[in-house]
Amino acid sequence: MLKIILVEDNTLIRNGIKVLLECESGFDIVGEAGNGQDALELVRKEQVDLVLTDMNMPIMDGIELIEEMKLLNPTLPIVVLSMAASHKHISQAFMKGAGDIC
Repeated sequence: MLKIILVEDNTLIRNGIKVLLECESGFDIVGEAGNGQDALELVRKEQVDLVLTDMNMPIMDGIELIEEMKLLNPTLPIVVLSMAASHKHISQAFMKGAGDIC
């Protein structure tokens, strides 16, 4: 079972992604956060295999989150899901350690 934390400030989108993943076998949503700061707290508390995060969020955005997550756990896979990511943001996310951007 792949343990996932979802990080998305839009509750409707976060719930939609959660429902899609829960319909598939092999995924376990162990935490949800609406910003990067809350996501970091979850990673400190939960055993996590993957983080799915948005790029544009309040308090701590995706770039900052990736950077901080990689300090906590350098091998933790992070996938960025974003409709609004510019080429600059995509480059920054990869440079900070994101594994994939969708």
